[in-house]
Amino acid sequence: MPRQYADATRYVFKDGRLYDKQLKLYPCANINLLEKPRYVRINGNDIMRMHSRVWGKIVKALHEMFTNAIQAQVNKEEALKIAFPWKVSLEFRTQHGYADWDIDNPWIYEKCFNDALKKVMGFDDSILKITNGGEKKFRPVRSFETRSIVATIDTDTGFRWPDADRIIHVDEGIEEPGKLDYDYENGHATIHTGRKKILYGKAKDAITALMFRCLNDMVPVCVTREVHTKYESFFNEFKNYNIKIIIKA
Repeated sequence: MPRQYADATRYVFKDGRLYDKQLKLYPCANINLLEKPRYVRINGNDIMRMHSRVWGKIVKALHEMFTNAIQAQVNKEEALKIAFPWKVSLEFRTQHGYADWDIDNPWIYEKCFNDALKKVMGFDDSILKITNGGEKKFRPVRSFETRSIVATIDTDTGFRWPDADRIIHVDEGIEEPGKLDYDYENGHATIHTGRKKILYGKAKDAITALMFRCLNDMVPVCVTREVHTKYESFFNEFKNYNIKIIIKA
């Protein structure tokens, strides 16, 4: 312990921290830096070497900045008229030579912008709405005061679901409620919904598990009209994930 804190009549430990009884406060180890702003350059190369606390503050600040900008400048109703999936690009307009414009470096801006965009638009992270968010452009400007980041949202017209080479045929079982038996190779799945009576909560668990397995394999499902009608509200969720449902008589 530094000599200045060796006076046991003045300095004691309180709640596990050193306490100054005379001034009635906890001494600050970095008193020379207290309340003095610290500035860091934000780019990918530098941020990976920073302490996690600094990293956390940067991410929070960028997220808040983008959230406020999107809320102020983007009409949500108009934006949602853009057909999905979206392609997002960021154009960095700043002075040439002011920063290291290796264009891969600003990846943290891209990450925070996309997170803020999904939050403002109300997108669930697991729902496929943005398929291309990696386009970044550098455009030089002469004046420091005219720096800006311009975001562009378009439909990703190049996105295509691969052709499905099979269909998952679904039937209902009565083994362990909530369990899903899924066999991609043979194109078959069984949702277990209850032994003596239908347990709708367990049925939902099995159908949700089926939905994500089919989303991962990018295959449609085929169910009987009876099963679809019985669990229609659960199967309706498939539309949000672009999973095709074939209903057979």
